Amino acid sequence: MTCFSRRDFVKTILASGLLPLAFVPSVAEAAPEILETASELLRREPLRFGVKADGELWLLNYEPSGDRYTAYDVKPEEIAEGDLHWDLLDRIQALREWICGFSQEFDDESRWLEDCDTDEVYEFLSTLSPEEDAKLRQELREWFTHEVSYEEEDGNDIVRPIDGRGFAFQFFAFDVDGELLDELDIDLIEGDQPGSNYRGAQMNGSVEDAQRIVRERDLPFIFEEMEC
Repeated sequence: MTCFSRRDFVKTILASGLLPLAFVPSVAEAAPEILETASELLRREPLRFGVKADGELWLLNYEPSGDRYTAYDVKPEEIAEGDLHWDLLDRIQALREWICGFSQEFDDESRWLEDCDTDEVYEFLSTLSPEEDAKLRQELREWFTHEVSYEEEDGNDIVRPIDGRGFAFQFFAFDVDGELLDELDIDLIEGDQPGSNYRGAQMNGSVEDAQRIVRERDLPFIFEEMEC
């Protein structure tokens, strides 16, 4: 029998950011009532996983914020003033690409970035005048308030899932053990075709069988068929 328990699920909810830090207990205190708190925040309990006709899984009651601050786990103060940290640039490819585009707004083509390598982008930022830096910060703050683009959606740099499909993939990839995945007949797909950055969890068996298994394990989530 799988070792994945209700207590493990509590820790999954906490790690996924679905419960505010104010409600986070110590691991020793983690108990079923925390699931009740999470379900109050989600407005329903248990978590509902929708299964599309092709088996793709979505968490139906996940209500994420799609702005880039949330998706990339960036605080506004990290870009408000001072140096943009090398580590921040290094972990977000889309940010480096945006700065490359910004560089090409200059009339002086010698300042244009030809490569979005972290070191080159970091060096470019050090050459900006105070006025240029202020312009970059203003436009960058605006960029972070927008939702991620289609091209960014399945990138590896996004920290918090931006939709129910992304949550389902991370949940089953990192918080559910292999034995339970096998029982539920769920595969993890990373790249559905050559060159693709698609990531998703796919159920190959029936929804009815999956429901029977989670009921037997007393796991607090539901699988149901999605119409589209």
